[in-house]
Amino acid sequence: NQPKVTVYDSVGNVVTDTQYNGDVTATISSAVGTGTGATTLEGTATGTISNGQYSFSNLALKGKIGTYKLTFTLGGSYTSVLSQSAAFDLTAGVATQMEFSTQPPLTVYEGAAFGSPVAVTVRDVSGNVADSATGDVTLSTSSVNSSLSGTNPVSLVSGVATFTGVKFDAASTTAGTYTLLADYGALTQIESTS
Repeated sequence: NQPKVTVYDSVGNVVTDTQYNGDVTATISSAVGTGTGATTLEGTATGTISNGQYSFSNLALKGKIGTYKLTFTLGGSYTSVLSQSAAFDLTAGVATQMEFSTQPPLTVYEGAAFGSPVAVTVRDVSGNVADSATGDVTLSTSSVNSSLSGTNPVSLVSGVATFTGVKFDAASTTAGTYTLLADYGALTQIESTS
């Protein structure tokens, strides 16, 4: 829902255009101790009061998840904080990128499960974990001289796919240096650093 601002006079009546027909501006602020990182307010954040009211139409938040408030300020000779909205939550958006949040071990052995799990995390455009994302992440190797076995692909849980028991298949892998590749939907494929 988009916010609607109403301006009242000192006795609670909606102001008329002859009393005030200037601008109102919305800004974003973080409620104490909840928002993290930079968050921006996008869209048309300033509008002209008409008959004591203005309805915003295309405001959107972009940034780190958390709890925020909107502050509405009158312009012109009436410059002052008009009102502050109730606190509301900004949640993660759709997945647009991913990363190896836990890299594969530096050394592994053919036919033996990796000594620690490998994890892939999907994130939204602002870097928040896309915890509502669903579907499978698939691992593969960077060379035709190797292949993986074990549970693969793995479903996302709260934005993270955790691979346990993955190993290089002894029958189809020659000794060497390899990296892992991760694929999820239409997102750009990523490569591990080890």
